[in-house]
Amino acid sequence: MAIVAVFLFLLGSAFQMVVILRRTDGHYEFPFFAVATSTLYFGIQLVLFAFDQGQTFAPEIAFFAFFATLVNIALHAGFRRGAKNSLKRRLTFHQTKFRWLFPFLLHLVLVLLGLQAFLLLSSMSGGVSTFLNTAGANIVWEGRAVQYTFAIQNFYFVYPICLFIWRGTGNRAFLALGVFSLIIPVIYAVMLNRRFVLFLLLSTFYLFLFFQYRLVMRKALIVILAPLAMVVVTIFPLLRSAMSIQEAIAARKLTGIELIIGQNFNEVHNGALSLMASFLNSEHEYGLGFIKQVIKDFIPSSVIGREMKSQLLGPDGLREIVYGIYRFDIPEHEFLTGVTIGFFQLGFLSLVLWYIVGFYFGNLWTRARKYGELKDQIMYTSMIPVGMMALYFSPTAAFSQAIKVWVIVNITFLFARLVIMKKPAG
Repeated sequence: MAIVAVFLFLLGSAFQMVVILRRTDGHYEFPFFAVATSTLYFGIQLVLFAFDQGQTFAPEIAFFAFFATLVNIALHAGFRRGAKNSLKRRLTFHQTKFRWLFPFLLHLVLVLLGLQAFLLLSSMSGGVSTFLNTAGANIVWEGRAVQYTFAIQNFYFVYPICLFIWRGTGNRAFLALGVFSLIIPVIYAVMLNRRFVLFLLLSTFYLFLFFQYRLVMRKALIVILAPLAMVVVTIFPLLRSAMSIQEAIAARKLTGIELIIGQNFNEVHNGALSLMASFLNSEHEYGLGFIKQVIKDFIPSSVIGREMKSQLLGPDGLREIVYGIYRFDIPEHEFLTGVTIGFFQLGFLSLVLWYIVGFYFGNLWTRARKYGELKDQIMYTSMIPVGMMALYFSPTAAFSQAIKVWVIVNITFLFARLVIMKKPAG
């Protein structure tokens, strides 16, 4: 049963990918990133989970594979609908008359805040060198540590915004700031082996080249690079406890196909058990998790007090439900997947949420691709990693990031001069 469910999930993902890649620019559309994320993270781990514990957790594996497929379909359907119903702007931002000083100062402040947060976070681990060597293993990830991490994420969004503005205005100050803002993310990706940061950097640069240089990657090359991406997903987490790729492979005794599919399936294991537990108990937060996440990320404990904030956030109800049913205590540092968190929030209505997410990206895509809106190109490129985060990690955590990106991009263009946009020909 479990093997059949996983096979159907992979078959459905493959069919969606074929449909997406048949489109001229399909490999730049959000469904491509969504299906790729789902396959690389969920598909591989589902295979491992099914072969290792398929008899014990067959219903859990089957339900997770089934619902993950529905999520992919909802995202794709929403995107297609949104792309056809894109709202045409009556006003646009004149790129050659862009008032650059305020946006530059805004992003400079964001970079400096991120740099200060990185240094403060490192000091909690004993300094930058210790932090990089231990990946912050001795840090208690709560309170200030979480606030610093949230501020460090400024770099991830400043970098693409500055590159787009540089191309749109020719102002090299934005190019310099964009390159500088890459330093910390590259350190995280390479030295701390953060695979999501690596995908974030590559995907945003990938879209930047497409929108600004019309550089189209051959689809055959994407197929060739897919196994390499799978190796990255497998090897990068292991490098956190090893000094080299050779040591990481030797430590886990990875051979042959294991270099591609790995041996770890913790995320899907946690997600499958949590999804079934939420379904069996009919336990949902009905969107409360989104409010909690905003409180967690935007309201510091120094303002309302740690006790008050702890009361507002409350316990992690889903982990408690899982423990009550399976007597399995999910480690705090392991996540439950966005598919599961979305279901815990809204049940089967979470499919409507995923449809809306797809619709939003479809709407953005048409304005960015067809009408060449600089602002929408920036928003689409910056939001793609947020959408990926929502799917594989948590839609509630991605919600806070989406608010942050939306505010930063809109403030960036607040002082740009507005001109009437002519109706596109045809």
